[in-house]
Amino acid sequence: MSTVYKRPQCATWFLRFRISLMRGIGAILRFLLVKPYPRATVTYSDTNPRHRCIVYRPPTMTAATGLYVHIHGGGFSGGVPEEDGEFCSYLAEKADLTVVSAQYRFAPEHPFPTGLNDALEVVEWAKREYGVGKKLAVGGSSSGGTFALALAQLLARKGTPLDSVVALYPVMDFSPDSKSTLPEKNPWIRDLFHEAYLLKVDGDDDLKNPILSPKYAPAAQMPPSIVMIIPEVDPNRPDMEDFMERMEREKGVGVISLFCAKCFHGWDHISEWLLGPERTKSKWEALDLIATEMRKVLH
Repeated sequence: MSTVYKRPQCATWFLRFRISLMRGIGAILRFLLVKPYPRATVTYSDTNPRHRCIVYRPPTMTAATGLYVHIHGGGFSGGVPEEDGEFCSYLAEKADLTVVSAQYRFAPEHPFPTGLNDALEVVEWAKREYGVGKKLAVGGSSSGGTFALALAQLLARKGTPLDSVVALYPVMDFSPDSKSTLPEKNPWIRDLFHEAYLLKVDGDDDLKNPILSPKYAPAAQMPPSIVMIIPEVDPNRPDMEDFMERMEREKGVGVISLFCAKCFHGWDHISEWLLGPERTKSKWEALDLIATEMRKVLH
C-alpha cells in the first residue's frame, strides 16, 4: 500500500547534510549552554556500550526512592542526555527519584525501530541496576516522549508494566490520518521523519502501528498514571489532545494533561531570559506537575 509521502530507498545526500548540520549546531549550543549538575554521573549499560546514560541521584537516598528513566528528544536524529539535565536533576531532587537519562542510536543511520529498541534495553538494564523492588516510570520530551509511550506498550506486553508514563509534546501519529499541521506547514521536518526515521516502514497501515504512532495505543497497555504536557503552539497538539481525551474516557483517574498557553514545541529548553515571564512560569508549572505526580505514584 502506497503512502501519502513517497519515501526513497535511502536517505538523500541533502537530508544527511541537514542532519549533520543540525547535529553540529546542537553540539555547539550544548557546549555553550549546558551546565553539569550535582549528583549526576555518566555510566553505560551492561548490555551495550552504546547505551551511554547519565544517572541523577536525589540528595538523600531512601528505600522508597523510585526510578524514572528519561528519553531525550531530537527529531529521532540527534541529541544527547545532557540537554535534559535541568529537568532530570530537578525531578530527582523534588520527587526523590533515581533518574536515568538514556542515549540511543539515531536515524537515518539507524531508522525505526533501532532507537526504540535501544531505549527498551536501557529501561530493562536500569530496572535491574537501580530499580529492583521499586516502582518505575518512563518519560521523554518530543521524540523521547513518543518512545516513552511506545515503551509503555512494549513493557505491558512483556508482563512488566510501568507505573507511570510521562510525555512532553510527543509526536503521536505518522499516518495520513494525523491531525498534525506539520505535513502542510513544514515539509523540511516532514521529510526528516519520512526519509530518516521511517525509512524502513512500508505502507499506511504500518504507519498506524501503535508502537510507531502511539495515538492508536490501546488503553489497556497504558499505565494507570499518564502525564502529558501540551504546548498551545505545537503542530502535534490535535493528536495529543485526541489521545488524552480517549485515555480519560477509557481509563479515567490518573490521566493528567497540562495545556501550556502561548508555549511552543521544545520551549522548556530555551533560556528563560528569552522565554519571558509567562512561558517561564508555564515551564516550571509543567516540571512541578510532573514531580508531584511522580512523587505520588512512585513512592
